[in-house]
Amino acid sequence: MLGKSLTLENPPGPATLISLAGGEFLRGSADHDPLGFAIERPRQPVRLSPFRMGATPVTRAFYRELTGRWLADWEDDHGQLPATHLSWPEAVDFCNRLSRLHGLAPCYRRGRWWRLERVRDADGYRLPSEAEWEYVARAGYTHRFGHGDDPAGLAAIAWYADNADNRLHPVASRAANAWGLYDLQGLVWEWCEDWWQPYDPGPVTDPLATMPSDARVVRGGAYTSTARDLRVAARNGYPPATTSRRVGFRLVRPA
Repeated sequence: MLGKSLTLENPPGPATLISLAGGEFLRGSADHDPLGFAIERPRQPVRLSPFRMGATPVTRAFYRELTGRWLADWEDDHGQLPATHLSWPEAVDFCNRLSRLHGLAPCYRRGRWWRLERVRDADGYRLPSEAEWEYVARAGYTHRFGHGDDPAGLAAIAWYADNADNRLHPVASRAANAWGLYDLQGLVWEWCEDWWQPYDPGPVTDPLATMPSDARVVRGGAYTSTARDLRVAARNGYPPATTSRRVGFRLVRPA
């Protein structure tokens, strides 16, 4: 089990929290981008408050340290593959457990009809909002991908269909993006907090889609994905109960 002296800022392994100042950006796809989809439009001005995000997805070793669980679907890989086969409720349960361990206010509670909902003023760990995820994946740029518009450069930063050999790889085994975060594109889709909804028109501040739908947002593409799914504007969604080898998660805390 995880010792109380351990903090996520100094964990066993490559993960760490990266401090992000927040700011403004345009999320979504440009109208003229032939690779974009209607659900990624219109482009929307977003303002975000400061926050901190995990430099990598949560690993299997880190998940086991906190929960004592090692899933039957996880092969023995020394724990450095991303923690997969976990539903959205299991991911937020991990966040709440880690918050309690560190004496922080858990970010999730049972709401109406026993749905899990965010406690907005809590200081614990949580999943990223969809807007936070895209802001960090863009790292200050407006390109299709984290490195530019040409998919030819993806192999340096991402495990995906063209180079992953149809298998998972250890976190942080490709290059980091400009802000020091790994695996935002490829490797595993990542759970976000938002319910799957179209974007609201007009500028927004710290947006979070809280109206329930059939799916929660996932971002980033996976080791089986084509380059089109690795675009920073690309959106996807899965039912919250989904458990998949292609889906993991990373952590966020307030600044």
